[in-house]
Amino acid sequence: MNLRLATKSDIPDILRLISEFYVQTPYKIFDISPERVRKIAEGVADGDKTENVIILALDDSGVPRGILGAAKIYPLLTDQEVAAELFLWVEPEYRKQRMGRWLMLALEEWARKTGCSHVQMAKMNGNSSKKKFGYTEAETVYLRKL
Repeated sequence: MNLRLATKSDIPDILRLISEFYVQTPYKIFDISPERVRKIAEGVADGDKTENVIILALDDSGVPRGILGAAKIYPLLTDQEVAAELFLWVEPEYRKQRMGRWLMLALEEWARKTGCSHVQMAKMNGNSSKKKFGYTEAETVYLRKL
């Protein structure tokens, strides 16, 4: 297993992995926009890796099987920078091989290198409804000080 930052040539794999990820989330209530995903992937793959990053986990043959995307956020009322995980996905047949853990460690390394004081990770929740108010529970957020 190998990890690396995404490049422009990875865009088809980025689109594939994000599409697989998306249908497993509560966010599937929205229509995914392949054009928007492509635009974001192109910007991150070609641009400055200090504000946004996409990291790929590769199998032994070099095919991307896992993906992590993150962006710096600036919490209200503080001067600190936080690396916020936006998506983390490993293909089901490649789970239990520590790809997710290695992607998380790569996120922490990127966060330290770019001056973040914390990492924010999200865990997808079930699709339980908050029927009283019409909301769907989407995720729980965790913070870790670096």
